[in-house]
Amino acid sequence: MDAEAEYYRELRSQTKIQLLAEIRSLRKQIDEREEGDRAEKQRIEAGHAANKAYLEKKTSIRLAVAFFALVAFGIGYAFYPGLLAVMAFVFVLYLFLPLVAEN
Repeated sequence: MDAEAEYYRELRSQTKIQLLAEIRSLRKQIDEREEGDRAEKQRIEAGHAANKAYLEKKTSIRLAVAFFALVAFGIGYAFYPGLLAVMAFVFVLYLFLPLVAEN
């Protein structure tokens, strides 16, 4: 009876050791995947940051053009009212042609 009990005790301890080794390997795999996911997320965020900076620059240029166009509208209307219609048409083309081209 003692030999049989000793056998089962040894079997349980070996099973525990195997399970612990399996748990360690699974934790290692999980850590590696999480590290890969973090690296991928950082790469994506870096791409978004570059794109965001480009869009901000493009928007600021458009706002500057819009401001100077409004100033030019005022000056143009004071000296030659017909120029206002031409400048308005060019301004509308400038704003909407890129939108049409994107779609």
